[in-house]
Amino acid sequence: MLLVEDSLPLAETVVSYCELEGIVCDFASTGSQGLKLALENDYAAILLDVNLPHMNGLEVCEAIRQQGVDTPVLWKVSMQIKALKHQCSMLYMTVFARSFFQASQPYWV
Repeated sequence: MLLVEDSLPLAETVVSYCELEGIVCDFASTGSQGLKLALENDYAAILLDVNLPHMNGLEVCEAIRQQGVDTPVLWKVSMQIKALKHQCSMLYMTVFARSFFQASQPYWV
């Protein structure tokens, strides 16, 4: 799995949890790093923040889709997402969540 998240404390928590569950989790702190890893490796899933330095999550997802990568993408968003719903459905997003740890109801696209 690939985690692309610019909040180091949150990233450390997610990676630690994955390790406890026996899930190998690569980590990138910027959109450009995440794109590079997504194109170089075959992941079962990508956990992707929307607000990232260098390139945002939508740009990352669009770039990997243009390269033929169809890995499921789980979005970590804390902003109002209704405005993004159409844009994300065009990029075949798998699921939305308000936050990795605060999603009472994920938004499926």
